[in-house]
Amino acid sequence: MTPTNTPTPTQIRVPGVPTPTELPTDYLAPFENEQIAFASLRSGSVQIWLYSFLDGSLEQLTDLPFGACQPSWSPDGRLLAFISPCVRNSRIYEDTYIFVLDMENREIVQLAVEEGSFDPAWSPDGTSMLFTVAESNLKSAIYRINTIDSSIDLMIKGQRLAFNPAWSPDGTRFIFASNNAGHYYLYIMQNDPESTAELFARINERIYVKPTWSVHNQIVFSEGPLDSFLSMWSMPASMLGATDFIYTEKQVNTQGRIPELDPDFNSSGHWIAYESWPDGQNRDIYVIRDDGEVTFRITEHLKDDFDPVWRPYPRP
Repeated sequence: MTPTNTPTPTQIRVPGVPTPTELPTDYLAPFENEQIAFASLRSGSVQIWLYSFLDGSLEQLTDLPFGACQPSWSPDGRLLAFISPCVRNSRIYEDTYIFVLDMENREIVQLAVEEGSFDPAWSPDGTSMLFTVAESNLKSAIYRINTIDSSIDLMIKGQRLAFNPAWSPDGTRFIFASNNAGHYYLYIMQNDPESTAELFARINERIYVKPTWSVHNQIVFSEGPLDSFLSMWSMPASMLGATDFIYTEKQVNTQGRIPELDPDFNSSGHWIAYESWPDGQNRDIYVIRDDGEVTFRITEHLKDDFDPVWRPYPRP
């Protein structure tokens, strides 16, 4: 869809950042009309909120009696999928359903999916959505629902957990996390129920979850040792199938290793939103440039903020 009457974007100034030369127009900072949806306990229950870079304002989008989390935008930014009930941030949700909020009329509808559905992920063309269904807290599968006729295909079913699906920018593939081989690795699969998943991120004795795939074919994920916190690392999608000799992961944050979860690229692929708690307690939403050189916090509250996701930009 081609936007019409879209205003010329301007930027927010980040103190201490020099003016770049011959760099993308949003490399100093995200455009001021960018927005991020996230889940928060700040109202007393987990609900979806919207942060606007223009003025730093916050808007509460949901007020459901049993809570809401895991927001996921449609590619045109007009619809917002989420799950409910939600009382806390969790890796697996066994009693949730998927809902869709229309940002224009604020109506909410429930998708025709079974209980235990979570991890909604819109396809780049908006015609389908990947999601996870938990059979238990130790076993889950990934499905694909057609957003036009509500038909559902089973994409991944293992003996253990398969979850956290994220699309490639062209919609031909997706990446997901699974512990089917005994460790939490990342796998890439064609957008075809008959295809076979290929191992992507794979260092032993480490946990890989929450991948996000940029328009530049860079994949960022949360990773860490089994006995410690997770931080953000990245690899190009072209690393798929790489031999051990050339297999290389790069830490995103150049300032050192701190807790970093739920990364999500913006539309330009230059900025990543994520959840962090450098003080060891308070979880807030942060933004980091893809080179790891610029980082700033966008929320600050005594209650936890998590599940950040950029609203697609530009919007019609």
